[in-house]
Amino acid sequence: MIKEINNENNVNEVLTHSGVIVWRWHCGEYFQLNDFDAFIIHAIHPEDYLDFIKEFSMYILGNQPSFEYEYRLKRGTVYKWYKTTCMVIKKDADCALLIKGTHMDIDDLKQKELSLNKLAYKDSLTDTYNRQGIKHLMHNYFEQISNARMAVVFFDLDNFKKLNDMYGHKAGDQALRNLSLDISRILPKGYHLSRVAGDEFIVFNENHVSTNTTTEIVENVLTAIIESNDRTVMDDAMLTASAGICIYPDQAQSIDDMIKKADQAMYIAKKKGKAQYIFYDETIGELYLETTRVHKRLLESLRNDEFDLKYQAIHDLNSNKVEAFEITPIWNHPKKGTLNSQEFLHTLYEEGLIVNFNEWMIEKALKDISSLKKQGKNIKVCVNISPKHLALDHFYKFVMNQLNKYKLHGSHLTIQMVEFILKEDFEQVNKNFRKLRELGCEIVIDQFAINSSTIEVLGHMNNTAIKINPYFVKTIDQDYSSSIIFDTIFKIARKYEKVFIADGVESEKQLNIMLEKGVGYVQGSYIAKPVAFNQLDH
Repeated sequence: MIKEINNENNVNEVLTHSGVIVWRWHCGEYFQLNDFDAFIIHAIHPEDYLDFIKEFSMYILGNQPSFEYEYRLKRGTVYKWYKTTCMVIKKDADCALLIKGTHMDIDDLKQKELSLNKLAYKDSLTDTYNRQGIKHLMHNYFEQISNARMAVVFFDLDNFKKLNDMYGHKAGDQALRNLSLDISRILPKGYHLSRVAGDEFIVFNENHVSTNTTTEIVENVLTAIIESNDRTVMDDAMLTASAGICIYPDQAQSIDDMIKKADQAMYIAKKKGKAQYIFYDETIGELYLETTRVHKRLLESLRNDEFDLKYQAIHDLNSNKVEAFEITPIWNHPKKGTLNSQEFLHTLYEEGLIVNFNEWMIEKALKDISSLKKQGKNIKVCVNISPKHLALDHFYKFVMNQLNKYKLHGSHLTIQMVEFILKEDFEQVNKNFRKLRELGCEIVIDQFAINSSTIEVLGHMNNTAIKINPYFVKTIDQDYSSSIIFDTIFKIARKYEKVFIADGVESEKQLNIMLEKGVGYVQGSYIAKPVAFNQLDH
């Protein structure tokens, strides 16, 4: 139904019962509103009012053939969406004299559009903007304000994977909701929060004033994340965040550039120790590029077979035979020569490549001993695996597939893991230990010292042996306390029926002490130095 009106009479009735209102406006000599026009104008939502007046005034004084604008209009106690469309009928040199147009109720269509936009632009878990939504918002500001100064804070949660693994995804989701609410509450007007990935967030500041102001907001956000832990009892998986900040136009020339550089600064902040923030600048950009070059170089080295393994014998003192060989990786660097593991393993950890490297070591070792088995020689290999890798669900399947690939029984492979980080991801690691034992693999806790948290669970662990920290073996003939600790660990191994391996034997005197104490298995440079695979026969 369409009705035409020229005054305020029955306006409410018309707006209520009509789909479209047709109106005329005689501007006259001056830009003035009649009663009906004033009713419409002053019923516009305050957030839409100024923009409407601005756009409509520019239309009246300009040369555009028609005008369209969507806005919210107060109807009783609620606002509904309307669309005004009009065109100039008469015009003098400076201004429109007669305008005809319509006010159309578009509330149903607009609500559906807003619902679709929410699905497209909002994160369903936290009800913050998603990546598409925050970029859409940022583009709008870029288009509206030509000389804008803006800031993006890109932050990534520390320990979120640990929280998920220990307490499950429901707990992780609740933690994300909690911290999103806490951050939203403290952000001032003009700051917008977005969850752009699993545990990655962006705070967009549409009006960057100063570095000090942005710094204060970032510190408040990082504090809010820490305080959000108070809602949980997950003391062993406390969330913190690492953040990177980029300012437009100082350090970036576009939206994508700003987000990318904030992300790079966050990456450097995380590498420097987590729970901190860094502003992007040229130095950070160069550092990030260097880091990515290192990452790329390590991947190329793996593909180009620049890494190799050396084998060190573990000797059985009772049978006077070699029980197994522990492998040690080396890097045959094309420019720097042979590098030992201490010179590159830390970098592999930092670059997130340790899992790739562990898998390469396992496959390389099994391939080597498989070739010996074909010659009638059966040997065991011990491979040191990072706890991060051991905590992965697929680790067991990877080992099983490699054993099948090279037609080897699990007894040919011993998995070693450093003791001091054993308490992290204990349940998942121990679960993988149990499955590996079912395959026939041996499990060794390496560099064992007196750690109360490990001793407490030692009886429940699915490991078969403990290898004492080499320091206590190397200093056993020089330091009385080392001798006491050595004896204590030896007794612990016997109590829990674990094989005991003494690593670090570097002299005849140390070997004789091991024999006197009744140690069964020894390893060290005095027994045998690490050798290349082709030297194992010697």
